[in-house]
Amino acid sequence: MSSTLTVVGLGSGNPDQLTVGIVKKLKKASSIYVRTKEHPVMSALDEWNLSIESFDAVYETHDSFPEVYNTIANQLIDKARAGEVGTEIVYAVPGHPMVAESTVQLLRE
Repeated sequence: MSSTLTVVGLGSGNPDQLTVGIVKKLKKASSIYVRTKEHPVMSALDEWNLSIESFDAVYETHDSFPEVYNTIANQLIDKARAGEVGTEIVYAVPGHPMVAESTVQLLRE
């Protein structure tokens, strides 16, 4: 069994700049994970009553960013593999997912 894992960018911080496609993805997702809840768009996501889990605690348990990013990527892959077919996990990152996002690069590998 496995879920689909989709990565989306939350943009620069203005919720009005989220695309309609990203909003639809977030609202339809079976599970939503964010790299960090320390992002201005999180207030809008909270208003939509979306159930969101962050990886903020991972930062506190590791000594370096590469360890943090590897842990996040591995956890997401494990969650996707363990999920049911037809479900979608969304991983939302600050900014654009293809710009300076180490976790996304690791997931793509």
